[in-house]
Amino acid sequence: MPFMIPKLNKIKLKYNLLKRKLSHHHSEYDLSIYMKKVNLINETQCNLQVEPDFEIKNKIRKIKLSIEKGALADSFLIELFALIKEVIKRKCNIKIYDEQLIGAIAMHEGKISQMQTGEGKTLASIFTICLNAFTGNSVHVFTVNEYLAKRDVENLKQLYSYFELSVAYVSQNMDINQKKFSYQCDVTYVSAVQCGFDYLKDTVSIHSNETILRPLSFVLIDEIDSVLIDMARDPLILAKNKLADVVGHDLSDIVKQLKKDLHFKYSETRSEINLTLQGEIYLEKILRVNNLYDQKNNYLLNDIYNAIKAEYLLKINVDYLVKKNEIKLIDKFSGRIIKNQRWPDGLQSAVEIKEGIKLNNQGKILNSITIQNFIFNYKKISGMTATAEQSLLEFHTIYHLITVIIPPHKTSNRIDLSDRIFKSNENRDNALLCEIIKQHKTGRPVLIGTSSVAHSILLAKDLKKRGYKNKILNANDDELESKIISNAALMGAITITTNMAGRGTDIKLPVDKIKSEKVKALGGLLVLGCERHEADRIDFQLKGRAGRQGEPGETQFFISLEQAMLKKYTEKFNFLNCFHENEITEPKLLIKVEKVISRIQKIEQAKFLDIKLQLNKFNQIIEQQRVMFFQQKSDFLALCKEVEISKKNIPNALSHLTNEIELTQLHNLYRIEKLTLFNETWSQYLINVSEKLQTIHFQVLAGIEPLQDFKKWTATTFSHLINNFESQLNEKLKTATIKSAHMKLSQSNFSHDESAWTYQTKDQLFDELLDNMLVNSGASVANAINGGFFMLMYLSIRNIIRNKNINL
Repeated sequence: MPFMIPKLNKIKLKYNLLKRKLSHHHSEYDLSIYMKKVNLINETQCNLQVEPDFEIKNKIRKIKLSIEKGALADSFLIELFALIKEVIKRKCNIKIYDEQLIGAIAMHEGKISQMQTGEGKTLASIFTICLNAFTGNSVHVFTVNEYLAKRDVENLKQLYSYFELSVAYVSQNMDINQKKFSYQCDVTYVSAVQCGFDYLKDTVSIHSNETILRPLSFVLIDEIDSVLIDMARDPLILAKNKLADVVGHDLSDIVKQLKKDLHFKYSETRSEINLTLQGEIYLEKILRVNNLYDQKNNYLLNDIYNAIKAEYLLKINVDYLVKKNEIKLIDKFSGRIIKNQRWPDGLQSAVEIKEGIKLNNQGKILNSITIQNFIFNYKKISGMTATAEQSLLEFHTIYHLITVIIPPHKTSNRIDLSDRIFKSNENRDNALLCEIIKQHKTGRPVLIGTSSVAHSILLAKDLKKRGYKNKILNANDDELESKIISNAALMGAITITTNMAGRGTDIKLPVDKIKSEKVKALGGLLVLGCERHEADRIDFQLKGRAGRQGEPGETQFFISLEQAMLKKYTEKFNFLNCFHENEITEPKLLIKVEKVISRIQKIEQAKFLDIKLQLNKFNQIIEQQRVMFFQQKSDFLALCKEVEISKKNIPNALSHLTNEIELTQLHNLYRIEKLTLFNETWSQYLINVSEKLQTIHFQVLAGIEPLQDFKKWTATTFSHLINNFESQLNEKLKTATIKSAHMKLSQSNFSHDESAWTYQTKDQLFDELLDNMLVNSGASVANAINGGFFMLMYLSIRNIIRNKNINL
């Protein structure tokens, strides 16, 4: 069958049809079923109002005891939720609304509750958390960062104490005993990344007393879209120090000699780099290789592209900072410094060389998992966010999660004004500054959402030059950031930020009644966006900051046609290049451009989901093998607890030490050697997988379908790993000496090994070539990956040109 390329409009149509289908079956707008339970909860709570505190507490104890003895938690939902509602009313002087109860019920059922910003999601989660914690199983609450975990525990611990539930948070800086204490509590607040790292450490532990996590049971994820969509594919890596790989030292100097357009072409808007034919010939001559695209040169080609990316695409103070002689990555959307994250596949080393700083250890990988795969270890998953509706398709397709759409308690009075669209970034920024100053002069608070940290800094500087004070979220301090956000609706406030997801703080109007009324009279908080995001979910997160709980508010986006997302599609929608006015004001034309922008967003979302689904196929292969391999390790650990300590249970390979070492220690040595080999074997396998993935995208150049190639390679390699495990173990045991045995027994405590550390990478399995192919051709990801059509055509033409000595 010939290689077929579907058009972009077909991809979009397929996406829209699937989205509509899933919107009907995998989201819930009809809340009548929930309201039946809510009415029963409210009736029960009315009857509790006359009960004294000690009676309320006795009722809670009886429910907890019944569930601990095995009664179904669901059978106590109505009564317990009524009790919790009454306790919150008495102890916190807060009224719980029906919408919050609906959210709590939905989360208990393992669904996503979409509740708007300011609707009380945190209090709603208390109901779900308590009911599930009463089972005695672990309950984890995932937050976006450590500050929010600590803050929520400190704010809610007295409430949990009333229900006789222990609660704690986990911080990266805690030692093993502190973490173990926190995880042994009934309820544990922790960031998803930190919990994932702790899980990885548990998987490679040698002694049972080194593990800190209880069996994973229920997780409730705050800002679930940020965790399961934005962060889901980034691998979490547990590593052990080794000498840093020297990558790209010679290439850095060579790359600086390359000339843009002559040797390579790059686009900042698409973040892509492609060598020209002359560039390839030049590099082949300098590096003395016959063909860069020969399979044996895959690693070299990967290093070349990394060196060019580091030199020309990645910019200091935009993509990364240099602090204390280290590279710190910046999250493009939130503007935050990303803790413990690195670029993969030698790109980190290339940037370190560029900045002239010491190469950091990449480390020997001990274990790795994506947050997406880690989440599936929990028996029940639920979550809450204000912006799930825009990602129904992804939540269901990947996580099989249903979303319950809960309307706000008070009708929204927010006004979303039409976008203002400008020819250039300069026109946009000038108009934006004028609007901010105009609104500020009236005393109205303004929140500006920018596209990057660099744009935030530039805008803040321009305002200060004109004499207008402003606050900018600086990506360094989560607690300070929270205070800045909470004051964003005060009279005359100008606040500049990037992505608003996971900030964890409501923007409230002034407490002072007179000042609050003044802000309302001015129209409430004004939110201005600097560009539309590829995912409209991010746009809604910004909009949601205005008009909290029925308050007035306005939003408006100022869009430049020079925005990267739009420039990427100018060939498809070439009329976007035909404007001469600084601002588009003609109504019909404005509507047309807005529709095109909306269409581009849908195309981008469809493309990203397609990529995720394709890459998920690669991840699942390794994940299935990881589960299988570590199940064998778990089985062995269980067997060690049951086996009788005797000579007959000592392997023959250790028989030469039976008269030298006492039986208990010999058994312990066998256990340690086998568990260590489990870890070392898996570590080496992951290193091999990492090396395979670094170059697998070049298989397309040879017309080889990467997924099938990867399946075949992993099946063979993993089978070899399993089959040779026992023989490798026997070899280790046979060569054991009294000295080495005593050393092993004294140094087997992994958890206190300071050379073990954790970091994240960005999942970049396929380079920018794929994205370029998709945009310019309309090909789906699956077809682009599977076909290799364009590169085969390119290589054929390239060889013809070379053979005929044609210069380009």
